[in-house]
Amino acid sequence: MTQFRCYNKTCNFLYTRLSGALTSNDLLQHVQDINQEYTGIPNLLELSDCRGLTSVEMLSTSDTIAIARSETDKPGSKLAIVTPKDQDSIFGLARAYQMSSEAHRESVNVFRDLDEALNWLTDNDTSKKSALISYINTLE
Repeated sequence: MTQFRCYNKTCNFLYTRLSGALTSNDLLQHVQDINQEYTGIPNLLELSDCRGLTSVEMLSTSDTIAIARSETDKPGSKLAIVTPKDQDSIFGLARAYQMSSEAHRESVNVFRDLDEALNWLTDNDTSKKSALISYINTLE
């Protein structure tokens, strides 16, 4: 798996892009890194862009649930997970992650469309959404 993660302090926005084959070890390391680096930042907007994932064959639902439960609390934070449109298994694991990690933040939601995820993440605030899009575009 390839991972790219970047934090924008001005927008209080954490952008993560995952691609390739995701394993339970990859997901666990990702969550541990986020726990270590971003715990204590309230009202964090998180976007996990998983549209580049190609496989989750080495990641079970039970592992996903256990890893999600290992998150630390992020008060007021929101996490949007965007999955590939044609990968039902990845969408299903993201939903399992959602249900098991909701206790650690204000809200978690899973999407197949980046624009919908950004609308939800910013509460349809067009200026906030534009700022996030501009930031993401600088990372491309």
